[in-house]
Amino acid sequence: LSLALEFEAYLLNDMNSDLIELYNVLKNERQAFIDFTRSFFTSDNNQETRFYELRDRFNNSNDLAECSALFVYLNRHAFNGLCRYNSKGGFNVPFGRYKSPYFPEIEMQEFIRKSDRIELMCGDFQEALSRVGADDVVYCDPPYVPLSATASFTAYAKGGFNLDDQNRLVDTAKKASEKA
Repeated sequence: LSLALEFEAYLLNDMNSDLIELYNVLKNERQAFIDFTRSFFTSDNNQETRFYELRDRFNNSNDLAECSALFVYLNRHAFNGLCRYNSKGGFNVPFGRYKSPYFPEIEMQEFIRKSDRIELMCGDFQEALSRVGADDVVYCDPPYVPLSATASFTAYAKGGFNLDDQNRLVDTAKKASEKA
């Protein structure tokens, strides 16, 4: 959403450290990072066996640029573009079987264009919402509340996002809106 709207400044916060690190690497390495990321978008890498090899590489790498590039690859090649982690923090979405996965170069270039005005935070939403001012626009995108115990899916980041977090978000958002 931040790419579609024009503001003087942006504060992007997420609990998913892989996402925030991707933004940090993109902000710092710019076009070189886009070119590196594109190198994973080949027909050879759009195969189930290769997907699982690259997913394992992502889960075991300590190289921030490589992890960030693989995070983009996984997002575009994994089933339904899901981002999900197991209890040990490993990305565990299966292969998506797409004919031609989309490479988000335009979106990355747009992020770079705005990057000098973007502050990144990786943490709890309460900290970010505590900084809301009267003229700020806030967009929150929490995981869906599970419809049933068997439909529960809250593991978008290590630690998950449970019903208590949903309620805490509502309370915090209400308090932030009172500053307007």
